Parts: sequence; structure tokens; C-alpha cells
Amino acid sequence: MSRDPRLVVYCIIPPAGAAALDDVRAHYAGTGLPVQVLVERRVAQRRRPLDEEPASGSGAGAERRRGPDRRRLVVPRHLSPLPEHLAERTGPVRWVQRLLPVGPSTEELSTDDIVAAVRAGDAEAPTELYWRCYERMRSALAVMLGDAREVDAAVVRALGRVLDALEDPEHAGTAFEPLLYEQIDACAAEVHARRAGLHAVPEGGLAVLDPELHEPVEVGEALPHWSRQAAADREQLLDALGDHVIDIEHVGSTAVPAVAARPTIDLIAGLHGMPATPAALAVLRGAGFSDHGDAGVPGRHYLRRRGDGDHVDLHLVEYGGALWNDALVLRDFLRRHAPEAQRWAEVKYQAAAIAPASTLRYYDLRRLMLDDLLEQARLRAARTAGAPLQAAA
Repeated sequence: MSRDPRLVVYCIIPPAGAAALDDVRAHYAGTGLPVQVLVERRVAQRRRPLDEEPASGSGAGAERRRGPDRRRLVVPRHLSPLPEHLAERTGPVRWVQRLLPVGPSTEELSTDDIVAAVRAGDAEAPTELYWRCYERMRSALAVMLGDAREVDAAVVRALGRVLDALEDPEHAGTAFEPLLYEQIDACAAEVHARRAGLHAVPEGGLAVLDPELHEPVEVGEALPHWSRQAAADREQLLDALGDHVIDIEHVGSTAVPAVAARPTIDLIAGLHGMPATPAALAVLRGAGFSDHGDAGVPGRHYLRRRGDGDHVDLHLVEYGGALWNDALVLRDFLRRHAPEAQRWAEVKYQAAAIAPASTLRYYDLRRLMLDDLLEQARLRAARTAGAPLQAAA
């Protein structure tokens, strides 16, 4: 499919770089790229800045629209940087693309054909791709960001990243589905980077990151027997481990009343130090636990027990260390802040719906939201203690 001459990406130069306008136009004329160069807020060139026009797809209940209203979607793009001699004169530039309405012939194409049309430069194809992928992009971003106010803008930025990737020759052989979710994840990571406060959030946590340990994902309403089961398991393990362990705590979502969770009891055992001793691991294997090393999280030894109605994840960590403290701080924060706990439950439901057969993808979808909650929990704990917060190593 040949490149449609109506396909235009706008290069926006800040007013301070206006003197370089003609030279930047000459640069793009020599590349053959469909780029128009404008100076920010020059009324003579357009009525208002392109990115001030409202996106037609915003809102949780966005419907597929036709006609002029669909022309209003403006997507940020990321083209190759200008040559150094021009970049020094223009300052930081932005690229945006205004999407065109689509015709019946474009709407009738399969999604694979739409992706091929985007790669070939068809002008209508990006708009159709947006509507084909809107719900998937929005639902995934809602899971990872948790803040509905940010999700609509993030969907549009994610589409821009997808278009950039599809037009990148390095991705010519990349399948569309993994490319789509890679760009959604990258967009969510950018939002969380902007949110970042004074303290870095360490990666890892207690998630199971080993691909060998996949399980089906099922999230359900809280059950009253979870706390009783956890208490009984805790007492049995304390008796069995004796001096090998300082304390054991019930953590994770099953430890937060009235919050939906996977039906797996998470227990964290604080040891005098890591690694766990061979004697302690032998006791746990004798109690029916299978040993899975750190399962992708340095500083933790992960074991689990699976049986009829008996799903327990046991995390051996250093007592008082970063993993121990984070698990308890997060649990206590969610117990005391019901709105945040319910928001966390909604994120888990959505993540499970997207990845019902992949625990790795499920944990990945929750990760950014979990990091945000953990950061809040640490800050509140530090204020309560009246001491400066120490970032976990």
C-alpha cells in the first residue's frame, strides 16, 4: 500500500528557535518524510496549538465516532532527532500527528492488514488501529496506573509509541501483539517515573518471577477462612522451624480483610540471616513444601505447598530487612486505608481478566500499581515513626 500524501507529522519548534524554521523545513524536504514544520503558537500558521485539540476517544465510555469529530485526535510522535547543528538552534522540538477519519474500505480490513497498512504509511490506518486497540490499551493502562484521570491521555501517548515502533525498520519482523503490550508497558512506566517522589522504589517485592512457576490466575472475593488458615499454618511452621526463624507473618492480599485475592496464603518468615540453612529447608520440605530458590527475587527463598484446598506461598527473608519491612508496611497500609485496598482489588481483577493463564503477565500488570501503593505505604510509615525514610536496597 503506497504512502498517502495526506499523512502528515508536525514538527513543533519552540518560539525561541523560530529563526531555524526554514532550515528545518529544508531538512525534512530532503528526507522525503511527510513532515510539516511549525513554530509553537504562531497564529498565522494555525488557529491553535495542535495538542490543545481534545482527543475524540477520551472518556471511559468512548464510542467509535465518525465524521469530522474523529479528525480531532492528535497523537504525540517521536521521530529521529534533528541533526546537531539544527537541534542547537531550535531547542527541544515535539512531533505530533493528527489522525484522519477512516473510510469504509479501511474499516473492512483485518487487523493484520491494518498493521501492514500502518507500516506502509497509509494515512487512514493509524486511526483505525486506534479504534481496534482502544479497549485493550485503556484496560491495561487502567490496571497499571490506577488513576482514571491519567489513563485517557496515556492511551493516546501509547498509540504514538505503537506507531513509532511499527514504522521503525528494526521492528519490521516483530509480531504486533507483543509490540503493542511492550509500548503500553513503556508508556505506563513513563507515567510512574513522572510520579516518582523522593525515594526510589526497589524492584522485586514478593512476586514470583520465575517462568517455570506459571499457574492459572484466579482472583475472587475474600473468604473468611483465610485468616484462620493462615494462623494455623503460622503456628505449625513456628513449631517446626523452632530457632531457625524469628517470626512468621501473614502478608499479601489474603491478609487484608474484605479484599479480593488469589486463593493462596502468603506467609513471610523472618530468619536471622540469609541464605536459609540446609536444616531449615529440610524441615520445610518435610512439611510438604517444594523448594524454588529465589524465584526471581534476590534476597528471598521461595517455597510453596499445593494441595486440595491448601495453597500456601512461603517467603524466607532476613528478619527486619527490606523485603520483610516492605511486606508488613504494605499489608498494614492496606488494612488501614480501605479505598486504596479496594482500588488494589480492582486492579487485580482487571489484571486477571487480561492474563488468566499467565502469572508472570499478571504480576507484571500489577507491578506499577503495587510500586505506587508501596511508596505511599513507606511514606506514611515514615511519618508515623517520625524518622527519615530509608530506601530499601
